[in-house]
Amino acid sequence: MTREIMAAVRRKKRAWKMAKSTGRMDEYKVVDMQVKKMICRAKSRFEKRLAEGGNSKPFYSYIKKKCKGRTAVGPLRDGDRVVEDNMEMAGLLNTFFSSVFTPAQGKATMTPEEETPRTHMP
Repeated sequence: MTREIMAAVRRKKRAWKMAKSTGRMDEYKVVDMQVKKMICRAKSRFEKRLAEGGNSKPFYSYIKKKCKGRTAVGPLRDGDRVVEDNMEMAGLLNTFFSSVFTPAQGKATMTPEEETPRTHMP
C-alpha cells in the first residue's frame, strides 16, 4: 500500500471513532467509500502492471496465490457403490490406510540392520 492509502486508512479509523462516539455516520461513510475506491484503484494498477510486465514469474506467483482453494475429498467408490457420506468416506480411508501400513510379521518398526542402505547420487 502506498503512503496515501495508509494515511486514508488512518483517517477512516479516526472517522469511525468519531462516528461511534457521536452517532453521526455520514462523514464516516464518505471517508469509507474514498478508501475503498483508492484500494480498488491501487489493486487494479498493480494487477495491470503485473500482467503487462515482461517477467512471467511474478504474474504466475500472484495468480497461484489468488487461486488457492480447498478441494473436497470424495465421493469415493467402494466396489460398485458410491460413498458420499463423510463418516463412511472416513471409514473407507481408515480401512484402506490401516491395511497398507500394518507392521510386517508383528514388528512395529524396522531395526537398522533390516533397513536398506541409501545410496547418494553424485
